[in-house]
Amino acid sequence: MNALLLSLLLAIGASTPASAQASDPEQLMREGHPVEAMEAARAGVREAPEDVAKHELLIDLMNNLGLALQGEIAYLQFAEDNDQDPMAWYLLGRAALDPRRASTAYAKALSLDPNYARATMGLASVQRALGEPEDAIKLYRQATAAQPGLAEAWSGLGATLMDQGKAAEALEVCLQAMVAVPRDREAYLAASVLEPDMARDHLQRGVKAVPDSPELRAALGRVQLREGDFKKARENLDLALAKDPGAVQAIFDRAVVGELEAGRLDTEGQAMLARARSLIQESPVAAELGVRDLVTKYPECYLVYLVQGHLFIGLGRQMEAVTSLSKALELEPTSPDVQGAMGMLLLTMGDAARALPLLESAYKSRPWDVELGVSAGMATANAKGINAGVTALGAVADAHPTELAPVMALVTLLSQAGRPDVAYQVLNRAVTRYPHPTLILSKAAAAQDLGRKAEAAALLRELEELTGDPKYGSMAAELEP
Repeated sequence: MNALLLSLLLAIGASTPASAQASDPEQLMREGHPVEAMEAARAGVREAPEDVAKHELLIDLMNNLGLALQGEIAYLQFAEDNDQDPMAWYLLGRAALDPRRASTAYAKALSLDPNYARATMGLASVQRALGEPEDAIKLYRQATAAQPGLAEAWSGLGATLMDQGKAAEALEVCLQAMVAVPRDREAYLAASVLEPDMARDHLQRGVKAVPDSPELRAALGRVQLREGDFKKARENLDLALAKDPGAVQAIFDRAVVGELEAGRLDTEGQAMLARARSLIQESPVAAELGVRDLVTKYPECYLVYLVQGHLFIGLGRQMEAVTSLSKALELEPTSPDVQGAMGMLLLTMGDAARALPLLESAYKSRPWDVELGVSAGMATANAKGINAGVTALGAVADAHPTELAPVMALVTLLSQAGRPDVAYQVLNRAVTRYPHPTLILSKAAAAQDLGRKAEAAALLRELEELTGDPKYGSMAAELEP
């Protein structure tokens, strides 16, 4: 098994920096460093090719980064090279995009080792996806019995029972998982939802077992916030955000704690605010009535006006949204949430000059937020010209090499400026760093625009092979002599 997957190891980047080798891939993802996370995961596989958990993490990262097709191709080769190894076939099942192909791979693993619990768990996940919950439950139970320390099997079993409305059984599974896999954060999180009266106890137990989990810290902080224990809520939310600075709910909860401690909001207002936010999508009329009461009762709380601004944006009432967000800015001028919301609104209204400083400030505070970065780049282009916008968006694309949005925005700007040659260069560099099918297709289109029909056809043939979609072959045939 030392002959590792070269196609996988070349998926992103060209080398593995020492910092990535020593880092936690999951933490790197939380901190907004996906390339480094992938490098670290690949290094882990190279260093411990027998460690199935390291392979699982690599597959999951490839799926999250839009490289699932490449992952399946690589693990198909891996399985063929290690035909008698049940782990190799299990990993192919995990990487497979089609449930039928996954099921075949899991069955092959079990034919080699009938007691291979991970393959049983994989079959259970397929049955759940195919709408066969009873079969899934049976298989998940077999997997947990065969390997009690398999956290993912416990999570799958509990989730399937919850899907079936069997809350009591799901809670019992969570309690069993806490004993079998004490560091499984999902068990504590699920138990806190299934048994809300005991949520604090479940989450405190979880934090004691997994003190470095930002998810558990954030959930415990939210419970403490609801219970009025602001000091402990602040401590846990700060710890969560230190680990996962992009956790949107934790960011908002931490802002609520600040307003409560400052006396600009109270526990009744906190509950009203939470309800108004939850109603924005399902019942905007009810949300508007709730926010109107909040404005009357808590006129000094900037979060009230921020929520009101988002409500008005959703309703298409832009001028009212500007008024609300202007008030929020007056009360809290340095809030990235308010700056970002107002900046994006002004940009859509065509006022790039006013939007730009707000978006730049918000993005500086939250460099992991790609949407803010792209919006700031587009505002730069509109306020300072195409060249300045290209520079700004180029910096965002460099900072987020596995995000499509900044690259596509950059290519659009260059195309509008009549620079297809530079747009091609941008796409060529992006594909080299991150071979996502969308980028490969865009590069093919750019090559065709430049009259490079043979190159465009070759890229389309590559896409056909990668995706299995014959339409790319048909497109290539039209370009070939």
